[in-house]
Amino acid sequence: MRILLLLARFFPAGQTTHVVDLARALARLGHDVTLLNTIPTNYLQVNRAEHLQDLETAGVRVILAPAAGIDPDSLLRDGPPPEVVHAHSTLDFALAASLSARLGVPYVLTAHGLGISGIVAGQYLAGAATVIAVGRRGAEEVSTMTPRVVVIENGVDTERFRPPEPGREASSVSTSPRPLAILYAGRIGSLRLSAFRALASAACLLAQRRSVRLTVLAMSVPPLGEPLDGTLKAVLDFRGWLADPSPVFREVDVVVGSGRVIREGLASGKPCLLLGSAYRGLVSPASLNPALGHDFSGTDPSRPPPNDKCILDDLDRLAEDPGLRQRLAENGRDYALAHLGLERMALLTVGVYANSRRTFTAAPLGPSG
Repeated sequence: MRILLLLARFFPAGQTTHVVDLARALARLGHDVTLLNTIPTNYLQVNRAEHLQDLETAGVRVILAPAAGIDPDSLLRDGPPPEVVHAHSTLDFALAASLSARLGVPYVLTAHGLGISGIVAGQYLAGAATVIAVGRRGAEEVSTMTPRVVVIENGVDTERFRPPEPGREASSVSTSPRPLAILYAGRIGSLRLSAFRALASAACLLAQRRSVRLTVLAMSVPPLGEPLDGTLKAVLDFRGWLADPSPVFREVDVVVGSGRVIREGLASGKPCLLLGSAYRGLVSPASLNPALGHDFSGTDPSRPPPNDKCILDDLDRLAEDPGLRQRLAENGRDYALAHLGLERMALLTVGVYANSRRTFTAAPLGPSG
């Protein structure tokens, strides 16, 4: 199948990773995939060169849109047109609808977060052949604007995100002089600042009793206020935002975050703490149920704001009980292989494309078309 994916910008967010991974997985399945970077001049581009190399290696054709805008006819000059257009950013929804009308092919939209109904006009969601929601709560919101909604959760490349090679695993924290390596990955914006502050405080408190390293994958670490800023310097390992963070996941003991970070942590065989605007504690693979879906959003209005004591208690449990860490690591990896894989996500998405093509009726072009 000839597939055109739209990506407004290589923005530092899970959405970019999702689109790049989907493109690679679709190409691996044998599909003809083109990715159109619709706003390549946008200054909010991070790790674009690395992502472009990754896509090229996978056999994905990448087009950087000209500043003057997209000429739909240009997509027809080098061969047959795409058979489906798929947009992920609200910045691209209007373009997806326009390309669909001009090329006579269906367009599919993915809703990556909550609140989308308040961001864009419902006409693009209502006009899509199918809207993919990455979670059940998002699907419920989108269903108020269109009945053509399916849930396909984020998938993780379990070949890239994998446990360390045998013999290179971290030693038991209670017997090893190596620091307890904690990883926080994700943006630290206004909604997550208090959560990150609680984690940083917990790490500094733990450092009073044992060696600790807090590795952070983010665009920046904002000031947290004294005395925390001063004590954090002793344990902080800031790496920035990486195009491929999987090697860092392999070298740590505990993963902290929300969303796809938890999926990547489970796939990497690491115990995970679910921390977003709320703290939902240790992720137990045994308690997960694929039939109910997976909510790793880190939001829970019923819980109080994150505090360092709760996080510290869980870090202490993991540090003192290597058996618990090992069980969580093995169970998490097994669960990710069974239910959270990238190929599964890609196959389900191809099914949506096929169904969208079967049910699509091209709208007649207006006089200007």
